Amino acid sequence: MRLRSLLRGRLLVLALVSVAVLAGATAVTAAPAGKHKNHCPGIATAQRLASDFSLSTASTSDDVQAICSLHRGTFTDTTPAGVPIASHHVFGYGEIRDLLTYAQYLATHDSTNTGGTLTSNNLRSYLAEALQRCGSTRLKKCLKTQIPGFQPGKHGGKGKGH
Repeated sequence: MRLRSLLRGRLLVLALVSVAVLAGATAVTAAPAGKHKNHCPGIATAQRLASDFSLSTASTSDDVQAICSLHRGTFTDTTPAGVPIASHHVFGYGEIRDLLTYAQYLATHDSTNTGGTLTSNNLRSYLAEALQRCGSTRLKKCLKTQIPGFQPGKHGGKGKGH
C-alpha cells in the first residue's frame, strides 16, 4: 500500500514537471518575436548602411532598428505630415540603401526640416514618406521619377563614400 502511494506521488510529480517543461518550451517557441524583436539578419550590413548615411550604428539604435524593420518587413511609422505608414514588404539591403537615398533627398528638400539633413530624429518619418510616395510602384522606377538625375547603383552621390 505504501509503495503504491509513493509511486502515485512520483507519477504526479513527474506529470507536473512534464507539463511545466512543455509549457515553457511552447512559450519560448510561440514568442520569438518578443524575445528577439531586435534580431536583424545581416546586422553588420544594416550598421554599415547607417554609417554610410551618418546615422547611429549601435545595434540597438533606432536607426539600425529602422533599417532592420525594413529588412524584416515590419516597418511602421508616420510621415512628417502625420500619415501613418506600415510596410510589410521585405526589402533587400540594396533596396534599403535606395530608400535611405530617397529619405535623405526628402530631408534635404524639406523647407520645414531646419537642419536640412537626414538625422536620427527624422529618419523614420522620411523613410515613411519615401514609402508613401512610392506606394506600389517599383522602387527603382519610383526613385528615377522622384529624384532628378537618380541612377540605380550610383545613389546620386548620397551617403558617405558613395
